[in-house]
Amino acid sequence: MRRWLKIVLIVVVALLLLVLAAGLFVRNAIVGSLPQLEGEVRVAGLASTVTIERDTLGVPTIRGETRADVARALGFVHAQDRFFQMDLLRRKGAGELSELFGAATLETDRDARLHGFRAVAHKVVQGLPEKHRRLLDAYVEGVNAGLASLDQDPFEYLLLRLDPEPWREEDSVLVLYAMYFELNDSHGSRESARGLLADLIDPELAAFLVPRGTSWDAPLDGGTMDVPPLPGTPTTGLQPPPAGMATEEETAAAVVGSNNWAVAGSRTADGRAILADDMHLGLSLPNTWFRVTMGWPTGGGDAYRRITGITLPGSPALVAGSNSSVAWGFTNSYGDWSDLVILEIDGEQYLTPDGPRDFEIRTETIEVRGGEPAIFEARWTIWGPVVDQDYLGRPRALRWIAHSTEGANLGFFEIEEASTIDEAMAAANRTGIPPQNFVCADSTGRIGWTIIGSIPNRQGFSGLVPTS
Repeated sequence: MRRWLKIVLIVVVALLLLVLAAGLFVRNAIVGSLPQLEGEVRVAGLASTVTIERDTLGVPTIRGETRADVARALGFVHAQDRFFQMDLLRRKGAGELSELFGAATLETDRDARLHGFRAVAHKVVQGLPEKHRRLLDAYVEGVNAGLASLDQDPFEYLLLRLDPEPWREEDSVLVLYAMYFELNDSHGSRESARGLLADLIDPELAAFLVPRGTSWDAPLDGGTMDVPPLPGTPTTGLQPPPAGMATEEETAAAVVGSNNWAVAGSRTADGRAILADDMHLGLSLPNTWFRVTMGWPTGGGDAYRRITGITLPGSPALVAGSNSSVAWGFTNSYGDWSDLVILEIDGEQYLTPDGPRDFEIRTETIEVRGGEPAIFEARWTIWGPVVDQDYLGRPRALRWIAHSTEGANLGFFEIEEASTIDEAMAAANRTGIPPQNFVCADSTGRIGWTIIGSIPNRQGFSGLVPTS
């Protein structure tokens, strides 16, 4: 009996030691993946010393002697704090999530890969101004230095049993394309729905149900929107709702929206402008944005630039905030930034204004963890990829501003240098991001609003419904 008790005791102690060893291993792995908060680190490429201080909430203040050094340090901090988030963003933009998660994300990757954003991102990088390219290169090198300086890879990779891949220049552009998927209609679904209404119900009823705008809208030309009148009794198109259609109460929770506003100094007690900005993105852990303050000398004398606000992990510039002369922020514009093009087929070709054209066939290979690669062919036209068929079976291509290299760039670097709202809005108009409502205020009390990002230049059609 004593012998059996001794054996049981040995087994229990061995199991406890095994559990303790496993716990210590996991603890060390997690602790080792946390960012370095004290001490010194030697990072190649720095022109001078950079200091990174954090407040009680962990928000960093980065000070350096040059803008490039600050960009390098921001990349270092982003990688140490948020690399897994950055990895997901670039993979979402490129359609490469299945390399991490297997078949569970295959359809998401198919949708993304259809747009070919990794190739577009490479072209964007190649076309950047030299100044922006230098800052991007410094940021990328800082990201990889920050990742390499961790004692352990970020703990998410421990759970996935994978090694993180280095950051590349085009990855910072792919982060922007991930936000395009978040903020734009990448399927043309709203335009498709409007086209269906226009085709199948009374025109007056369709115009009333889907007006171009309301009295609350503020057109760029300073005019007003005419609201369609309440139609009379329609002759077609009123049918009972399909069984199982969601009720208004069931869909009310899905209503989303952001808000921002500015008050000019002429309307405040102390003569200074007020700007508020609230971007209502979905809740996530970690948060979408990364708060930071950055500073560096500019020119000779005591000139110094201090910018504070939010960044997007993976992107090297301040997204929204203030530089002491100008404050800026934005919310999603919900504009019509894409067009569905109905294709007219002639044999194996499609018709264009210049005659029949062959489809461009792009073979896409998606690596799938734990399975065979998924291979599919994407058909491209002069307007963009073929995305679906309409209710009549006609194929449709999507023309989306994101497909153009003008749709993504690093124009935020120019906004952070603005001294007036005029300079800020001019820079915003040259910046390539998903189009947003951009509000700004400057130190003289002036305020402004514009759309930041590229917008379609339509000729001869409205873009409200699918068009041949």
